[in-house]
Amino acid sequence: MAGLKGETNATRADELTCITCTDSNSPMTVLHNILNPHRPARPREALPVVRAGHWLLAVLLTATTLKAAKWRGDMGIKGKVECSPTEVLFLGQLALLMCVISPVFHPHYVSMLLPLVMVMLFLIWQRYGYGKVPFGFNCVFWLLIISHIITAIGGMFWPLRDFGLVLLSTLVLWGAGIVLMCKGDTK
Repeated sequence: MAGLKGETNATRADELTCITCTDSNSPMTVLHNILNPHRPARPREALPVVRAGHWLLAVLLTATTLKAAKWRGDMGIKGKVECSPTEVLFLGQLALLMCVISPVFHPHYVSMLLPLVMVMLFLIWQRYGYGKVPFGFNCVFWLLIISHIITAIGGMFWPLRDFGLVLLSTLVLWGAGIVLMCKGDTK
């Protein structure tokens, strides 16, 4: 409950409520960093409005994902053994949201999204031909790679990490997945 309520007496308080004690790129942390740009003077806890903004964004992202997937509750997969690539994409999008929505979103969590990137590439190749990735999707994938490389370097690139470059690139990947979901499977 420490991450939801901001309780400071929980065993995980330093990880979840001390917003400056861990290297996180959650929307809550990024917004907190933007509102408090001077790193040494940042408060240890986020304002209630920052927490509310984080959870509002979480609800909006999840609702958008469910709408794009035309989610009906059961997704028609009861008893199914096989899933279409778009259904796998939907599950990958939910995994992405699970990482981003967590009050603590470490940049290395994005490595868990490799299956999402693979199904996205499969759908892109299915639509445009093997090895042919449109410029916009290429930009999405390169932004994701470059954002992680330069923010891992640190030093002069720390402000890019503090102010959400990793979060931005992950949300751009999410947006590309939404575009692919809305287009549906091609046969």
